[in-house]
Amino acid sequence: MRLITKPFKTHIFYFTLLFSSCQSEQIQWIEGFEHDKKGSNKPVDPTALDKQLAYINKYPKDTLRNINILIKTIKDAVNAEDDELAYKLFLLGLQKYPDIIRDDEFFNFINYFYTGMLKEEDTAKWITGIIKDRWNEDQKSAYFSTIYQNIKEEFPKLKSYQHGEQLVNMAKIHSLILPNGEHSALFLWKSYEIMRWMGSDLAALDLLDLIIIRHKNWKNIMMVKKEKELLLKNKNRLKWNGKEKINITPYKKDQTPVS
Repeated sequence: MRLITKPFKTHIFYFTLLFSSCQSEQIQWIEGFEHDKKGSNKPVDPTALDKQLAYINKYPKDTLRNINILIKTIKDAVNAEDDELAYKLFLLGLQKYPDIIRDDEFFNFINYFYTGMLKEEDTAKWITGIIKDRWNEDQKSAYFSTIYQNIKEEFPKLKSYQHGEQLVNMAKIHSLILPNGEHSALFLWKSYEIMRWMGSDLAALDLLDLIIIRHKNWKNIMMVKKEKELLLKNKNRLKWNGKEKINITPYKKDQTPVS
């Protein structure tokens, strides 16, 4: 008695051809990377970069190779002092492979990017605290709350805007690295408050969208959606006048940032 019918054999045959074809195509992509590497002396070759990013999008499960590709492209962007490209690649790496932050080479690049290129010492310290020093939720809340309160006290000084950008970066990075973290959505919300106080409505709207997309199950998600509706209806770019709905760990005057 034949257990394998002719139609079944045919399906296996075509599946094997398809699988082989996919493998061949992937190998051609990889060989193309090696060719581009030999043929270009540019710090960041746009054509090669497009191919690399297309490969990551097409073969997302090729994790190890894709992480290596990202680290190489980030290295090129940092060496070329291309702030915008480096930032986009950092975000792409964290979105696709959050554990990439624990790679020593990637961590060193992102740490240098925030300290050496952007001069954001607070953001760099935040990343180090989360990854290297393994801060617990109380330690992170204390550090975040300290900067948050400093901005409120400094506003509307120019320095507060610089700190505000760092606070947003800290919240976004925390949300990427720890999407299920206890305070990930809350940190984005507190950054939203700061952007509203500063009159940066577009940045504020972006933060609300991040909460809605990444943290759908947050207990205050309905309030966030209502806040977005109100913000979109508000045609006048008015400051938020100290409006506050969600509390963070109480700030104490003698509390210093976690080291």
